[in-house]
Amino acid sequence: MMKLKAVAIGCLSCCLLAGCWNSKKQKPAKTFEDDPLFKEVIALVQDKYVKEPDINKMLVGALSGMLSSLDSYSAYLPADSYKLLADSAYGEFGGIGVEIFPSDGGVRVISAIDETPAAKAGIQPGDLIIAIDDKATQGMSYSEILTCLHGRPGTLLKVTVQRGEEEIIFPIKRSVVVINPVKLIIKDNIAYIRIGYFNESVAARLKETAYTLQKLDKKVTGLVLDLRNNPGGLLEQAVNTVGYFIKEGIVAQIVDRTKKVQLIETKESVSFPDVPLIVLINSGSASASEIVAAALKYHKRAVILGKRSYGKGSIQSVFAIPGYGGVKLTTAKFLTPAGEELTMKGVQPDITVDSAPNMMNMSLISNKSLNEDDLQVSRSFEILKSVAALKRWQ
Repeated sequence: MMKLKAVAIGCLSCCLLAGCWNSKKQKPAKTFEDDPLFKEVIALVQDKYVKEPDINKMLVGALSGMLSSLDSYSAYLPADSYKLLADSAYGEFGGIGVEIFPSDGGVRVISAIDETPAAKAGIQPGDLIIAIDDKATQGMSYSEILTCLHGRPGTLLKVTVQRGEEEIIFPIKRSVVVINPVKLIIKDNIAYIRIGYFNESVAARLKETAYTLQKLDKKVTGLVLDLRNNPGGLLEQAVNTVGYFIKEGIVAQIVDRTKKVQLIETKESVSFPDVPLIVLINSGSASASEIVAAALKYHKRAVILGKRSYGKGSIQSVFAIPGYGGVKLTTAKFLTPAGEELTMKGVQPDITVDSAPNMMNMSLISNKSLNEDDLQVSRSFEILKSVAALKRWQ
């Protein structure tokens, strides 16, 4: 196994009374290899089910159920789903561009990735996807849902979400989702840097951005790092990102099943200008983006502004199983540099600023301009301008 870098009552009564189960109770085995219950259920289905069962489908269902019982993020990935997940790390795949996890009999949205069909349609963090093309997600495995959402570019699908008490139907056309993870806009001598997803190209793109800022004729007086609706991605990319803003130091603590604590540190040779920094977060900021925000807050390098982040403090590793797909498994949890839990707690902003209810919490309306109605970005610019004015006054 290789590691890939890191869901008729009467008949039932008759069966029970007729003794379909052994009268003598057996203790379940500690492993699945010789578990008598597992073997008996398989034999019962093969002998009594209303039609010839699909054993392969049963196997996938069993693996999916087994892994999803561990937590919301562990999952069995058949070959097609495994390929989709691997492709997303490289930044290009066919689908709608939404980050999800199993929840409440369906899948819940962590965030819709920038400039994807899901984001453009209006899908928001927290939406519960309850049906895809009128097929209920309840009862579907995580991998089945992934497969339904992905597909050939240009094809249509209908996504039904539960948002509070409201059911909303989104007709969406799949496309080739190309994740451009880093964007830069300079306005009023302030650099706005947007990271939409931590795929494998983030560090390289940030290095290019840092060089761009260093070559400017007029130096920037402040930085805004926008991590809103960033669902995470690769841990190493988050660690490298922190290194562009601090000279060196602890980024996170990693704790595995042995309770052993590993300190993750960073040291980068290229850095952004040493000017006031504001990091934007919201409920769609999760995992790797929370690592970055928490670390920059701990090192007093940044002021955190916005709303509390999602609170996903676990690390998933993806393991390839050649010929069968792969397994996504929670292998560790991460803590802040101070040793604080993030799961269900998230990163608390230093300055709480809500966003307009009709916005997707995104300031970029193009690669060259910002949305003036974005309250969180507007507030960030106001603060940074005030700081710059005070420095001139001093």
